[in-house]
Amino acid sequence: MVATHTLAVKQSAKYVGSYDYLDDWKTVGTFVVHRRGTIDYGYDDELDEDIYATSIYHITVEPNDGVDNDTVRRALQDHYTKWGCACSHDCCGCVSSVAYKWNVIHKYDNDWTVMVQYRSNY
Repeated sequence: MVATHTLAVKQSAKYVGSYDYLDDWKTVGTFVVHRRGTIDYGYDDELDEDIYATSIYHITVEPNDGVDNDTVRRALQDHYTKWGCACSHDCCGCVSSVAYKWNVIHKYDNDWTVMVQYRSNY
């Protein structure tokens, strides 16, 4: 079963990633993730563990009427970028993610590819 997600653009940026649902958002459509694959791991020899990964998502977007590709790109960035946690101490292990503008690629029609980098706070 494929899940449909709400595609929304962040209208305010008051909160860190753990609380960004409290920001103001504007719905601009929906999207479905068809495939996800992890292509890269970073390894920290001192910690003896993986500290980051890069994933690629293959997505189909159904934008609302009048929504342009720049808005879709920004909404996908907003969906996949989550920086900062709510922990009271550093090195908590929480994962942050970022989808840079140049890694949100419009392929054709409503098909997009999004490359997301994940990093643990160690």
